[in-house]
Amino acid sequence: MTRLIYNMSKKLLFAVAIPFFIELILLIIAANFNFEHLKLIHIMWFAVSTTILTLAVAFDNFKFYYLGEDDLLHLLPYSNELLLFIKSLMSGIVLWCYSFLGFLAINLIDKENLLHNFQFFGYQKIISVISFLTMFNLSLLIIKNIRSPKIGILVCLLINMLFIGLSIYLFKLSVNTQISNWIIGFSGNAQAYPIYLNILQIQIVSSSFQYSMPACLINILLTTLSLILFVIIKKTITINYLRLS
Repeated sequence: MTRLIYNMSKKLLFAVAIPFFIELILLIIAANFNFEHLKLIHIMWFAVSTTILTLAVAFDNFKFYYLGEDDLLHLLPYSNELLLFIKSLMSGIVLWCYSFLGFLAINLIDKENLLHNFQFFGYQKIISVISFLTMFNLSLLIIKNIRSPKIGILVCLLINMLFIGLSIYLFKLSVNTQISNWIIGFSGNAQAYPIYLNILQIQIVSSSFQYSMPACLINILLTTLSLILFVIIKKTITINYLRLS
């Protein structure tokens, strides 16, 4: 198992080396130079690269578990679900580490302390990544017996859109005030604080941190329910593990 984790980690790190290298370069520039347009460049780069990395992680899980690709992994004496969990764990660590690098660069560009507002990029982001991967893996299990990959990917997208929509709906129910100033993604506003619903990042302009806890609790609730549902489906339904690609 240790050798397996090492090989999977090496493959994953090789795949994400380029965006990590670019982010490190931007971090070094932010620490040593006062470049006028660096903040705008970094926000645009970070938004695009984070989206691509997240989609790449999701598609990698989709190919492995649903399509049945990566024959060498499937030959190992471990269940597909355990291997999916290991892949997701390592991918989640990579996504959070990349987010943390971006967080450090943002603080350097804004001339803030390195760990300024870490509560927004620390445990909240970790919970968000776990929530996303858990619900995405549940969607893979739900579609596993669909024999047509084209239909499977459409159903998978629909299920995850419903998960995100449910997160947003529960968040709106949990807050008592109307949120007027917000944006999906990243903002250059120093007063904009992020909350995370599933993998969705929403920047809210507010002097209060009151929205953070409801978002975290919603992610934890949906993650727990997804894990329970995953176990129930796995134990009650016969899964087709035939390769579809």
